[in-house]
Amino acid sequence: IDVLSPIQQNHPQMQAHTLKTQYGGKLVFHGGVDLVSVEQKSRDQRRQILRTLLEALTSKGGYIFGLTHSVLEPTQAPLFLEILDYVKQY
Repeated sequence: IDVLSPIQQNHPQMQAHTLKTQYGGKLVFHGGVDLVSVEQKSRDQRRQILRTLLEALTSKGGYIFGLTHSVLEPTQAPLFLEILDYVKQY
Protein backbone atom coordinates (compact mmCIF):
# COMPACT_ATOMS: atom_id res chain seq x y z
CA ILE A 1 0.00 0.00 0.00
CA ASP A 2 1.34 3.41 -0.90
CA VAL A 3 0.32 6.06 1.59
CA LEU A 4 0.92 9.79 1.55
CA SER A 5 1.40 10.72 5.18
CA PRO A 6 0.77 13.27 6.44
CA ILE A 7 -1.31 15.49 4.25
CA GLN A 8 -0.51 19.06 5.25
CA GLN A 9 -3.46 21.22 4.22
CA ASN A 10 -1.52 24.42 4.92
CA HIS A 11 0.83 23.68 2.02
CA PRO A 12 -0.56 25.01 -1.27
CA GLN A 13 0.37 21.84 -3.18
CA MET A 14 -1.29 19.52 -0.66
CA GLN A 15 -4.92 20.61 -0.91
CA ALA A 16 -7.17 17.60 -0.37
CA HIS A 17 -9.29 18.02 -3.49
CA THR A 18 -6.25 18.44 -5.74
CA LEU A 19 -4.46 15.44 -4.24
CA LYS A 20 -7.52 13.23 -4.56
CA THR A 21 -8.07 14.28 -8.17
CA GLN A 22 -4.46 13.69 -9.17
CA TYR A 23 -3.57 10.62 -7.12
CA GLY A 24 -6.81 9.20 -5.74
CA GLY A 25 -6.55 5.87 -7.52
CA LYS A 26 -2.87 5.45 -6.74
CA LEU A 27 -2.40 6.53 -3.12
CA VAL A 28 -4.08 6.26 0.24
CA PHE A 29 -4.09 9.56 2.11
CA HIS A 30 -3.44 9.99 5.82
CA GLY A 31 -3.69 13.06 8.03
CA GLY A 32 -4.84 16.48 7.00
CA VAL A 33 -5.99 17.81 10.38
CA ASP A 34 -3.66 20.41 11.90
CA LEU A 35 -4.81 21.24 15.41
CA VAL A 36 -2.57 24.30 15.59
CA SER A 37 -4.21 25.93 12.58
CA VAL A 38 -7.79 25.20 13.66
CA GLU A 39 -7.63 25.85 17.40
CA GLN A 40 -8.17 29.61 16.98
CA LYS A 41 -11.16 29.15 14.69
CA SER A 42 -14.78 28.94 15.77
CA ARG A 43 -16.48 25.56 16.08
CA ASP A 44 -18.46 26.21 12.88
CA GLN A 45 -15.29 27.14 11.01
CA ARG A 46 -13.57 23.96 12.25
CA ARG A 47 -16.51 21.87 11.11
CA GLN A 48 -16.44 23.48 7.67
CA ILE A 49 -12.72 22.77 7.33
CA LEU A 50 -13.28 19.15 8.36
CA ARG A 51 -16.30 18.75 6.10
CA THR A 52 -14.29 20.01 3.12
CA LEU A 53 -11.42 17.66 3.94
CA LEU A 54 -13.66 14.64 4.45
CA GLU A 55 -15.78 15.28 1.36
CA ALA A 56 -12.65 15.48 -0.78
CA LEU A 57 -10.77 12.53 0.63
CA THR A 58 -13.39 9.94 1.59
CA SER A 59 -15.07 9.65 -1.80
CA LYS A 60 -14.33 6.17 -3.18
CA GLY A 61 -12.23 5.30 -0.12
CA GLY A 62 -8.52 5.71 0.33
CA TYR A 63 -8.39 7.94 3.41
CA ILE A 64 -7.14 7.33 6.95
CA PHE A 65 -8.17 10.06 9.38
CA GLY A 66 -5.27 11.54 11.28
CA LEU A 67 -3.40 14.60 12.38
CA THR A 68 -0.58 16.28 10.49
CA HIS A 69 1.55 15.75 13.59
CA SER A 70 1.66 13.11 16.26
CA VAL A 71 2.49 15.11 19.39
CA LEU A 72 -0.44 16.74 21.14
CA GLU A 73 -0.12 19.48 23.68
CA PRO A 74 -2.22 18.67 26.76
CA THR A 75 -4.35 21.74 26.03
CA GLN A 76 -5.23 20.35 22.58
CA ALA A 77 -6.84 17.14 23.89
CA PRO A 78 -10.38 18.60 24.13
CA LEU A 79 -10.07 20.01 20.61
CA PHE A 80 -8.88 16.66 19.28
CA LEU A 81 -11.82 14.91 20.94
CA GLU A 82 -14.24 17.44 19.42
CA ILE A 83 -12.77 16.83 15.97
CA LEU A 84 -12.78 13.07 16.43
CA ASP A 85 -16.44 13.17 17.45
CA TYR A 86 -17.30 15.16 14.32
CA VAL A 87 -15.43 12.68 12.11
CA LYS A 88 -17.29 9.78 13.71
CA GLN A 89 -20.61 11.52 13.01
CA TYR A 90 -19.60 12.23 9.41
